[in-house]
Amino acid sequence: MNVGFDVPTPPYPGKIKPLVSLGKMTKDIAKFVVIFFLLILSFTAGLCRLYHYYEGMVQEDATSGSKTQQVNSFINFESTLKTLFWALFCMSPLESADVIIENLPGDKQGTTVINTHHFYRDRGIHYLCL
Repeated sequence: MNVGFDVPTPPYPGKIKPLVSLGKMTKDIAKFVVIFFLLILSFTAGLCRLYHYYEGMVQEDATSGSKTQQVNSFINFESTLKTLFWALFCMSPLESADVIIENLPGDKQGTTVINTHHFYRDRGIHYLCL
């Protein structure tokens, strides 16, 4: 004989179960936020380390004479954190990740060597297509 059918059970879980679930959910949200901020801080430190070499570099186009300057998006810790924060909401400019490499002085006075990376580009395309 099954006693479960004879005992009435309330349709709601009671007052304690939602509080237990809310406590567990709050702990999970806190864990997520801590891990998220650790990841953002680690990416910030890495991007600062990679981009600080390019601070203030200006590249001049030989044909048009236009000058392009490195954007200060990832140059220091504060600007990198600000750029990553706004990138979460898709509000950071697309040019923020561009790397500008300045022209090297040429053999003669007033000439410059244009930095081209055909070898690396061709190797990358070659290995990508394999």
